[in-house]
Amino acid sequence: MYPYNGVSTLPCFDNSPFFAEKPSTIICTGYPFKYNPNAVDVELDSLVYSWGQPLDDGGNVIAFAPGYNVNSQLPSATQNPANVGATINSQTGEISYTSFTGGYFVTVVKVTAYKCNVKVAEIFREINVVMNNNCPAILGGVQNLPPTVNAPFYDPVTGLQTSYLDTVYAGDTVRFVLTTQDFDFFTNGGLKL
Repeated sequence: MYPYNGVSTLPCFDNSPFFAEKPSTIICTGYPFKYNPNAVDVELDSLVYSWGQPLDDGGNVIAFAPGYNVNSQLPSATQNPANVGATINSQTGEISYTSFTGGYFVTVVKVTAYKCNVKVAEIFREINVVMNNNCPAILGGVQNLPPTVNAPFYDPVTGLQTSYLDTVYAGDTVRFVLTTQDFDFFTNGGLKL
């Protein structure tokens, strides 16, 4: 917590944001991946997302391995030219990347809350991420690929149902059908639909 307009932080005058989404920790390599920690602030303060610095139990900064840093915490083109380095959207918190590099990694997401452009709180979430190179074989040799997700919205330019984006206004009711297909098999041979 940080002071706001001269108000002491003790006792707390504000709630810090919190993460509403559980972290994704075991990821298959070779596929585009998106994750949003969905930070929420009950006072509706403005939230800004960024990468944070990992610390040990004593509060000391943990040094990154060569090729990694606070703004490049996951594999990028430095490790493999096919990798798409992780980015974090400062307004939405969405993290996007594609990694062909397997291993164990630590990431830290920092969310800063602002009230009338004054910083009032920060929270950090440290997530250990496992990039698995053997996903097709993790279910007893049975291939398990991501499902196909059909776009729910019509593209205003083409008129085709190929868009994942739409514009709505506060107070609008939003309804859409989300269709997926998963043609992998269960370990007993049954088709996943």
